[in-house]
Amino acid sequence: MSSSRGRQFSFYYPRLVNIFASNSNSTNTAHGSLDVKFDVNTFNFTQGRQTVSQPAWNVPYNVNLVFWIKVTNNAIYPITLSKYSDLYLICERYGQTGEQDCENVVDFFVSDDRTVNPSSIVAYDEVNRPIVLPAAEPNGPTGSTIVKYGSFIPSSTTPNKLSMATPYLFFLVFSTKSKVW
Repeated sequence: MSSSRGRQFSFYYPRLVNIFASNSNSTNTAHGSLDVKFDVNTFNFTQGRQTVSQPAWNVPYNVNLVFWIKVTNNAIYPITLSKYSDLYLICERYGQTGEQDCENVVDFFVSDDRTVNPSSIVAYDEVNRPIVLPAAEPNGPTGSTIVKYGSFIPSSTTPNKLSMATPYLFFLVFSTKSKVW
């Protein structure tokens, strides 16, 4: 079901991304319509001109990245992502006193599914080439979709990077152009 004005549906999942140490914990989330699985095979990234993604639990800084995240739609309606869907990262470096001394925030906006790496970002066109998460059938979801995040600003080909060598807490924000009930 589509709406001409759309509906803001945000899915937040806090998870620590550490650029120093690997974390291979598998986590399933099922928050209403969307199901995101985080493990070493479903939360990945590419850098430079890589064509094969690698696990994103340990990522470089000061290097342009494209994150790849596997998402499943559990709703009975398809979900069309808006250009404002993003991977929002907040620096989590703490000083010796336990107070936060890092205020770095980084947004990676959704990119076209033809994007492979930061050297070839294809701008997301929500009108002509939208990412549509297919509706679930009566027996459950029909499969998953890889959603890629790499743009510095919405609908852009400008890549983005993490600027500090520190862990980041990330949030997924799925903004939709369709109603999600």
